[in-house]
Amino acid sequence: MRNPSDIPSRRPGLPKLRLSSRGRIAIAVGAFVLIIALFSGRGVASFYVDALWFRSVGRSDVFWGTFWVKVVLAAIGVIAFAAMSFTSLTIADRIAPEVRIAGPEDEVLDRVRKFVGARRKTLRLGLCAMFALLVGMPAAGHWKQWLMFRNSVSFNTPDPQFNQDVSWYVFRLPFLNFLFGWFFAAIVLVTVLTVVAHYLNGGIRTSGAAPRVTPQVKLHLSILLVLLAVVKAAQYWLRRYTLTSSTRGFVQGAGYTDVKATLPALNLLILISVAAAVLLIWNVRQRGWRLPVIAVGLWAVVALVAGAIYPAIVQKFRVEPSQSRRERPYIQRNIDLTQKAFALDTALIKAVPVEFGEVTTEAVQQGVASLANVRLLDPKQDAIKQAFTQQQRPQGFYEFADLDVDRYVVDGKLQQMIVAARVVADKLPNSSWENTHLAYTHGHGLVAAPASRVASDGRPAYLPEQDNTALGVTRPEIYVGDGMPGSYVVLKSSRAAGEIGPSGPGERYSGNGGVPAGSWFRRVAMALKFGEYNLLGSGLIRSDSQILWMRDVRSRVNKIAPFLALDSDPYPVSADGRILWVVDGYTTTSHYPYSENADISQLPTRSGLRREFNYVRNSVKAVVDAYDGSVTLYRMDEADPVAAVWDKVFPKLMKRKGDLPAVLRDHLRYPEDLLRVQTAHLGKYHLNQADEFFNSDLRWCVSQDVPAEQSADSATISTIVSTVGVASSASSSTKCSSGDRYVPYYSLFTPPGATKAEFSLIRPFAPFSPDDSLQVLRAFAVGTVGADLMPKLTMYDVQGSLPTGPYTAHLQIQSELSQAFTLEDSKGSKVLFGDMQMVPVGKGLVYVRPVYVKAEGQSAIPDLRYVVVIGNGSLGRGDSLTAALNALFPGAQVVLGDRSGSSGGTTGTTTPSTTPGGTTGPSGGDTTVGQLLAAASKLFDEADAALKAGDLGTYQQKVTAARSKVAQAEALLSGSGSTTSTTTTLPKRSDSVSVTPTTVLSVPKPTA
Repeated sequence: MRNPSDIPSRRPGLPKLRLSSRGRIAIAVGAFVLIIALFSGRGVASFYVDALWFRSVGRSDVFWGTFWVKVVLAAIGVIAFAAMSFTSLTIADRIAPEVRIAGPEDEVLDRVRKFVGARRKTLRLGLCAMFALLVGMPAAGHWKQWLMFRNSVSFNTPDPQFNQDVSWYVFRLPFLNFLFGWFFAAIVLVTVLTVVAHYLNGGIRTSGAAPRVTPQVKLHLSILLVLLAVVKAAQYWLRRYTLTSSTRGFVQGAGYTDVKATLPALNLLILISVAAAVLLIWNVRQRGWRLPVIAVGLWAVVALVAGAIYPAIVQKFRVEPSQSRRERPYIQRNIDLTQKAFALDTALIKAVPVEFGEVTTEAVQQGVASLANVRLLDPKQDAIKQAFTQQQRPQGFYEFADLDVDRYVVDGKLQQMIVAARVVADKLPNSSWENTHLAYTHGHGLVAAPASRVASDGRPAYLPEQDNTALGVTRPEIYVGDGMPGSYVVLKSSRAAGEIGPSGPGERYSGNGGVPAGSWFRRVAMALKFGEYNLLGSGLIRSDSQILWMRDVRSRVNKIAPFLALDSDPYPVSADGRILWVVDGYTTTSHYPYSENADISQLPTRSGLRREFNYVRNSVKAVVDAYDGSVTLYRMDEADPVAAVWDKVFPKLMKRKGDLPAVLRDHLRYPEDLLRVQTAHLGKYHLNQADEFFNSDLRWCVSQDVPAEQSADSATISTIVSTVGVASSASSSTKCSSGDRYVPYYSLFTPPGATKAEFSLIRPFAPFSPDDSLQVLRAFAVGTVGADLMPKLTMYDVQGSLPTGPYTAHLQIQSELSQAFTLEDSKGSKVLFGDMQMVPVGKGLVYVRPVYVKAEGQSAIPDLRYVVVIGNGSLGRGDSLTAALNALFPGAQVVLGDRSGSSGGTTGTTTPSTTPGGTTGPSGGDTTVGQLLAAASKLFDEADAALKAGDLGTYQQKVTAARSKVAQAEALLSGSGSTTSTTTTLPKRSDSVSVTPTTVLSVPKPTA
C-alpha cells in the first residue's frame, strides 16, 4: 500500500493562480459595473424610448428642456455638497494632533486609523461622493420652482402686509425657501461628519487627562456654526413672508397674532442669529466654548419664548376675547385676495338679483322653448350608461368610459346631445398578447342621443349608427381616448384589426401617431421598457410598424405639460370629420398671499385639482386627436401670470387663443371641477365685508346632494320637522356640514329674464345651516363661456320669498310617489333618479326630474318611467315632460315632442296643494295636519326658549309633546291613502325661516 505521505498534495501541471491586489480590485469593479448595467439597462432604455415618444408628438423641447434643468440642479447640488464636505474633512485631517496621549478609547481608534492608513484620501472621496449624491440629487425635484423663479412675471397686485407683488410669493419665495433650507441641512450634515472626523483623528476626546477638544477643532467648528447662524438668519427673514399663508387666525393669512406677535419675534430672531454669528466669529480668536454656548443658548431661549410662547399668549388672552374686532382688517385682506385668487371678485363675476313668484299657465305656454331643453337623460346616472353599453356596444371588446353632454346642430336645430366614445375595453374577453396589443388597438365612433327626448320605450333615441355623419365624423377610429388602457399597442402590424364597426372590419391604420419600431435596436429598448419580450419574438411586427402608448388623454397631456392640473372630465368633440378630445387645464399655486386654500373634498377622485392650492385659473385648453394622438395646447387666459411664466419657459408649447379652430369654439364649456371649487368658496366669499363674513349669518352652503336612487330610509315628515326645529339651534359651527353637495349639471339653460338659452353649468345654494336643516333655494351659480371664450360665472341672488330647494323637492317626490315606487320594488325593479333640474318659467321656478326604472336582472335595460315636475307647491308626473306639465298646468296644453309616440295629454297625474297653512283634510280642533303641525311648531318654539334658559326638564317635555303632534300628523297623512299633497308650514325657527313637509312655499330673506 502506498504511503499517504507520498501522495502529492495537488495535481501536477496546474499552477496556482495568483492575482495582484490591483487585479482583484479590477475584477470586483468589473462585476459591480456589470450588475449596475443590468439593473440600469431598463432605466436607460426607458429614457431613450421616452425621448422617442416626445419626438413623435413634436415636443422634444419639453423633454430635453426639463431634462437638462434637472441635470444641472442635481449637478449643482452634488458638487456643492461634495465641495463643502471634502473641504471640511480635509481641514479636519490637516489639523489633527500629531501626538496623541493614550486614553481608554485609543485601542479602538488605533484599529480604525490602521485600517484607514493609506486609504484615507480614497475613503474621504468615497464618503463625500456618497453623501453628495444622497443630498444633492433631490435638488432635481425642484425644477419647476427654479424655472418659475428664473422666469417670474408680475401679478401687478401688492400684498397688504409687506407691499410685495404677489409674484414674489408665487414665483420667488418657494425656491428661496428650498435653497436656504437645503444649505442649512447640508451644513448640519457637514458639521456632523466633521465632528466624527475630529473624533477619529483624536482632536475630540471623551476621556483622559489631555484637553477634550483641541483649539484647532474649536476654531473649525466655530466657523461651521457661524455659517449655520447666517443661514438661519436668512431663513427667519424669509419666514416673515410665509406668514401671509398662516392658518393661525380666523382665516388664512397673517392675522392679528401673526402681525403683532410672531412678526416681531421673527425680527428679533434675525437679530439674535446675527448676534450669534458675531459671537462665534469672535470665538475664532478665543477658541473656547463660552461664547458658542452663550450664542446657542440665547437663540434657543428667544426662539422658545418669543417664537412660540408669546404668540400663544397673545392669541389666547388678547385675540380670542375680542376676535371680531382684532381680526377685522385681516379678514378683509383675506376676502379681497381670495376673491382675486379664485376669480370671484366683482371684476370677474356678475351678481344678478332675482325674485321668484307663482308659475302661471301663460308662462308655461310662453316658456316652451326653455322647457324643451330640459334633459331627460342624465349622463352621470349609471342607468343611462348601462343602456348605452347594452344597446350600442357591438362586441364585448368595447365600452363607454364616460357619457358627456354637448350641443350639436341636428336637423337644423341646436340640440343637447348625450355623446359617448366607444373605446377599447380595459379587460378583453380573450386577453391574449396578440388580441391586447395587435388586434384590438382602438375604439370606434361616437354614439349620440338627444338629451331631451327618448324613444317610445323610454330608452335613449339614438342617432342611427350609420349616422356618424350627423355629427360630422368621417374618421371614427379612436386610438387615444378617455379611460383607454394604459398598455401599448402595435400599429401597422401583420395582424388584421379586430375592430368591428357598423360597416364591418376597420381600416388599416394610416397615421403617424406611434413611435416607429422597425429597427431591432428600438424593439430591444421597447421590450426592456415595457418588460414585454414578445416585441422581439413576434413575427407580426413589420418594418413599418409603430408602437403607441400613453393612450389615455389625460396621461398624454400631463406628460407634455406637467405644470398643469387637469380636469377630471375630458369630452369628445366632432370637428372637421375627426374626433377630438378637449381637456381643461388649470394653473394653480398654493402660495398666493392671504388667499384661503381650496376645499377639494367634493372633487372627483381623479381630478388634477385634488392638491393643496389657493389660486386657480382655467388658462389652457388641451386638444387631443383621437386618431393620431397629437396634442395641441391653447393658452386661453392671457392675463394669468402663471401661464405667462410657462409660456416663457416653453415658448413653442402653447398656441394663442385666437388660433383655436372655430369648430371647437362652439363646444367649449365651463369646467366642472372649477365650478365645484369656486362654489365651495362662494358660499362665504360672496360677502364683501369683514363683519358679515365673521358673523356667518349671511353665508350660504352648496345645496345638499339629492340621492340618485330610491332609499329605504328616506326622510319622513317627523325627521324633517325635528331637524328644523331643534338640531340647528344646538349647533354653533360656522362651517357647512361635510355631507355630499349638489353635483353641478350641464344644460341649455335660459336664465331668469332672458330669452336665449346658453349651454350652462348650474349649482344651487341654500342658506347657511351647519346641519343642512335649511333646504330652500338661496342662490344659484351659472357658469357659461363668454364671447371672449373665457369662463363666465353669474351668481343669481334670490330675493324676497325663497322657493323650494332641490333636496326638499326630492323629498316631495319620494313622499308623494312612494306607492308607485313601492310597486316597482315589489316587482324586483330598481327606481333611479336623474338630475334635479331648475327651470325658470316666467316669473316662477319649476323643478324637473326624470325617474328611471331598471327591471330585475343584469341584462335588463333601464328606461325612463316618469318625468316629475314640481311647481307652485304641487307635483305633476307623466311618462313624458309634456304629460307632466299638462298634468300640473291643465290649461297649458304644451306639446314638446320629448317622447316618441306620446302626445302627453292623458298620461299625467297631479297632486295639488293648498295655501300655506291649509290642508285637504277635515277641520275642527287639532284634527287636521295643518293644526297638528301648528301646535308642534308652538311646542318647538317653547322648547327652544326653555333650552336657552337652561331648563332642560321643560325642554324635554316640550320636545316630547311636539313630536307626538308630528306623529299624529304623519299618521293622518299615511292613513288617508290619498295621493294628494298637503302643503303646510312646519315649525318656525328663531331665524324666521318657514319650511313645509313636502314643499317650501315662502321663506323671508335673512337680513344683515
